[in-house]
Amino acid sequence: MTKKIVLCCIFLLLNGCGGAEEPSSAPEICTETQLYFCPTSAFQDPLGIGLTLAWYTGQCTREVYCQENPDKPAVNPENGVIDDAFVASNWTTSSLSDSDTNDDYESATAFILRPRNGVLIEGQLQGDDIADYYAFIMDGEATITIYLCASPSDCQQPWYQGNEMYLTLHDYQQNMIDSTESPGEFGHAFTAPILTSGEQYYLIVHLAEQATGSVQYKLVITD
Repeated sequence: MTKKIVLCCIFLLLNGCGGAEEPSSAPEICTETQLYFCPTSAFQDPLGIGLTLAWYTGQCTREVYCQENPDKPAVNPENGVIDDAFVASNWTTSSLSDSDTNDDYESATAFILRPRNGVLIEGQLQGDDIADYYAFIMDGEATITIYLCASPSDCQQPWYQGNEMYLTLHDYQQNMIDSTESPGEFGHAFTAPILTSGEQYYLIVHLAEQATGSVQYKLVITD
């Protein structure tokens, strides 16, 4: 009898005296995209293109537990954590000028274009500066037109019809989507190109082989 009592006590201790507990289920995993998840290297690009590429190519997305994260860091652009206001003031603009360094994909001048918005870009091509690179992201669905003005002081139609410069449009993998090297009836323009919201695109202004001297331009991207 004593042996039975001892065995019963051991059984009750092992089973918590109230029956075996159900094994706890593992926390559910979700994906979350936040700017402070982006790789540190993306914040070291003064033009912002590294950060925009990291954001839209999924490098800023991580697996997290499906709950609010109470440990989000304070907003501090200097430490690589930025908010919507910082994005708006640095990546969204209505007027740009080309720089001496935007001569390839890696140094493309970056901006974000939103619906019912437009960007004017003024630049100059000459000598060994034969192309200016711009990178942009469509933030929202928009039907846009991209064109070179007839001259830097005249942006009314007809648009630029000359032969000293032309445009090319490329996707985020640098594949060419369209070109005005042989301009259409509207001149050097892309009218209603099919672009996807949230994807990176490149727009390049090229100096044509037959150009002589310095060529100034005004480029317009508008919804």
